[in-house]
Amino acid sequence: MKKLIITLFALLFAPAVSAAATPNVIIIYSDDHGYTDLGLFGIDSNVDTPNMDKLARGGALMTSGYASAPQCMPSRVGLMAGRIQNEFGFHKNKANPGEGPGNMPRIYPAGTDMAGKPLLTIADRMKKLGYVTGFSGKWHCGTNNDKNAEYDPRGRGFDEYLVGPQLGFTNLDLEGNLIPHQKLEKWPPGIPNRVIGQGKYAEAFIARTQDKPFFLYFPIFGPHVPRIQKEDPYYLKFPEHDYPHWNDDQDDVRRQGLALLKAMDDAVGGVVKKLRDLGLEENTL
Repeated sequence: MKKLIITLFALLFAPAVSAAATPNVIIIYSDDHGYTDLGLFGIDSNVDTPNMDKLARGGALMTSGYASAPQCMPSRVGLMAGRIQNEFGFHKNKANPGEGPGNMPRIYPAGTDMAGKPLLTIADRMKKLGYVTGFSGKWHCGTNNDKNAEYDPRGRGFDEYLVGPQLGFTNLDLEGNLIPHQKLEKWPPGIPNRVIGQGKYAEAFIARTQDKPFFLYFPIFGPHVPRIQKEDPYYLKFPEHDYPHWNDDQDDVRRQGLALLKAMDDAVGGVVKKLRDLGLEENTL
């Protein structure tokens, strides 16, 4: 299973009127997340994911849910469009339905049931309902920095963003200020890796937009490779384990994966804590 959707969402059809009447919506989407690698399943006792476990226990746990494709790009564009991606010609990574390889088309291509009509994303639709829209993480529905701002998150309905598998591009700082679109050259002090950084930017967006209904797409880039660095504090703090069916090198790769899962879980926990601290938790899907 290529992806695991941690938090499911509901599409809202009533016009937005106020933050009190309109719940905030967050989608948390992990990448190459193995079925065994949520602690609540009890499959591997070394998996340490209490925050994600709590979300699942407090909501609806879908044990037979599948992504719509076994690759990153098609499954992500399908999620964004709310339609099976084959319906607009995006059946594999780097597909080209007519607007360049790897670009989620903006118009349904010829030969499809909606040929010539705009291909909207969930962010486009949420903006029409009055939501402020935010993004933090791995895009992979097009380029991260399109020169015409058409195929990166800016052109697909997102107001505020940090986009990139590692560092990337942003128009938001961690103090919650809007800044000109620019490349993020390095993580601020105290951020050890990409998933913690992406979580902090998600928190900054929540804090900035707390007085308005918001939609946040948080496609956290883990536990997909590249693996966590061995000097990362999450790796150093994670205990060694001896899996009987693996050699020492394989055990160490597993330790890297478990450490990155732990960092992901802390990033998710940080987002939930931010909601709680701001009094938004009960008004957020």
